[in-house]
Amino acid sequence: LLEKSRASTLVYRERQIEKLKKLKDEYENINKIVQRPTANLGEKEFLYYSVWYMSAMHIMVSISKYQTTQAISQKLQLDTQIVEESLQALKSFGLIQFDNGKWIFNSSEIHVAKDSPLVNFHHNNWRQRALIDAQKKKTDSIHFTVVQSLSNEVWEQIKNKLLQFIEEFSKVAGPSPAEEMVCMNFDFFKV
Repeated sequence: LLEKSRASTLVYRERQIEKLKKLKDEYENINKIVQRPTANLGEKEFLYYSVWYMSAMHIMVSISKYQTTQAISQKLQLDTQIVEESLQALKSFGLIQFDNGKWIFNSSEIHVAKDSPLVNFHHNNWRQRALIDAQKKKTDSIHFTVVQSLSNEVWEQIKNKLLQFIEEFSKVAGPSPAEEMVCMNFDFFKV
């Protein structure tokens, strides 16, 4: 910032502005904040992100009460054949395993980058699930939407707080015991 303010030529000033932009983009890179492996673009990734229940089942089997096909089918309200086929696919991907009659979580989280063509599937799938949850009017769920004007300074403040929260969430949620499956969606953008 100091170099930018002291720049005596337009070319040097623009170079400093570009450096600042790169630093800001790196700071706001959620891939680095959550520190999870990024998903590839293969057939398994397309299948995984094409429907909401693949990622749900992947995470769900980390919870001891949801390690059977029947328990998952009941919780997700899906046909047992769909659940079984999906679990077999997740097993073939190396994400879960079957041991002693139970499905077991086998791998850490994966993350689809914001520049991946799969990210829109993933966001859309879980936002649809959030809308369904909102319609159920559960008292412990939080759904909040606001459209509002604000200053650019406040925009940056809120965006930074959300990025910090995502980092804090990852640090706390990662080592947490698996008892419940949750979905968290953040939508904060300029219109």
